Amino acid sequence: IDEVMDRFVEFVGDDVMVAHNAPFDLRFLNFERHRISGRYFTQPWLDTLILARRLLRHRVERFDLGSLAAWANTEIQPNHRALPDAEATGELLSRLIDLMVDRGITTLERAVAFGQTGGARHSHKLSLADNLPQRPGIYLMRDRAGAVLYIGKARNLRRRVRSYFGPQGKHGRLIARALDAVAQIDHVEAPSELTALLHETRLIREHKPPCNTQGVRAATRFLKLTRNDSSPRLFVVADVLDDGADYFGPIRSDRIARLAVSAIHTLYPLQTKLRGLQPGQQGLLGEDDVEYDERRQEGREAAVAVSALLGAGPGEAAAELMELLATRPQLAQAMASAEGREAFEALLVVVATLGRVRAASAVCGVVAEPSPDGLHATFVGSGRVIATLDLARVPAAEMERAVATIFAARDAATRPLGGPALDEAVVLHDWLRGRVDQPGVIAVGPSSTTQGVLDELSRLVRAAVVDDRGEFTAIVDAA
Repeated sequence: IDEVMDRFVEFVGDDVMVAHNAPFDLRFLNFERHRISGRYFTQPWLDTLILARRLLRHRVERFDLGSLAAWANTEIQPNHRALPDAEATGELLSRLIDLMVDRGITTLERAVAFGQTGGARHSHKLSLADNLPQRPGIYLMRDRAGAVLYIGKARNLRRRVRSYFGPQGKHGRLIARALDAVAQIDHVEAPSELTALLHETRLIREHKPPCNTQGVRAATRFLKLTRNDSSPRLFVVADVLDDGADYFGPIRSDRIARLAVSAIHTLYPLQTKLRGLQPGQQGLLGEDDVEYDERRQEGREAAVAVSALLGAGPGEAAAELMELLATRPQLAQAMASAEGREAFEALLVVVATLGRVRAASAVCGVVAEPSPDGLHATFVGSGRVIATLDLARVPAAEMERAVATIFAARDAATRPLGGPALDEAVVLHDWLRGRVDQPGVIAVGPSSTTQGVLDELSRLVRAAVVDDRGEFTAIVDAA
């Protein structure tokens, strides 16, 4: 095989290969090619066994190569020797192609799709997962030129990647596009599922793979509310400055942000028009002075209301908006037009987004996850990963420092998270949201104490299950 593999690779090139019961042969070929050169055959195949089962159902009793060759009346009869069997398979394929043409399948691409529908369409690339470990980590699908197509994370890398190529695989348009072009799969191991998730977020941001939809775009816009002007203003900006204004965000869509600002300007009297009104001179109070002061006060009150709206929880903000429409018919009428509805819906999206951002930026706690080589804990303070430590092996002093840093981050007044830091904070928040009551998760809230968290960490170490091979497998409830 070492002598003939290079010649066979040159003969095959990138062409579609044909075999009867193709997976059987491809397993041998891929094993040897990878042993020799570190590469696999990743082009599609046509399997005459599958094609015959689909085209000749109820017309033949058996689908072995000998029976099908008899049906096709091939000139060469298979006899379990390489060359006659290959030649008989070629003749059988010719007859099966005639049947596919009768069904309107007239291109090679459609023939491959017909012979390998669903997840099995990409099963010829199953060998790409052969050398992946059964551990947590991140996988990167690359094309022939080495460009990254798709990045994912998995608790078990080998099992997850193999699932893409199995007969039960169901994929969206972008994943199918990646599977069509993938020629190589790289991986990075991670000590735990959460660290794999965070590393996936960073790699997606770095590579911007075309077949990923989440995390590719960075947050781009903030709402800025000026409070010191005689006429408070709300508008969309790209950055947060230290200028005394209130900032809300970030918001990923510039369009949604601007529609939300339009809705707020309709609902609240910001940027009130003073129409050239000036305060009275020489201490005399005139009608213009009264109206000027009333307008300024109206603008200030509107700014306070808008700030409270954007700083409220999504449910509370939505309730306030609905009450405002219920008590102000003219505002409800303004929001009833097509443009008004679009702007109002954008405002609801923004308040929900801001609520999620605040929740993500406030996440504090510790997540412990067992893996074969340790009990790995991720320490999180105000949405940021502070440290990742092995609880079973780390010195007590280092663990205490990590816990103290969580409390310092919780108590510090910080600016809104943005960009990469916010992306990771949102990932942490969403991942933890459904796991707060699970063993291994310690939430640090307003009433938590440093000693209390350290005691919980000690309990987790005692509750960790180690099997007879010395591998950590679970965390059990101490009770």
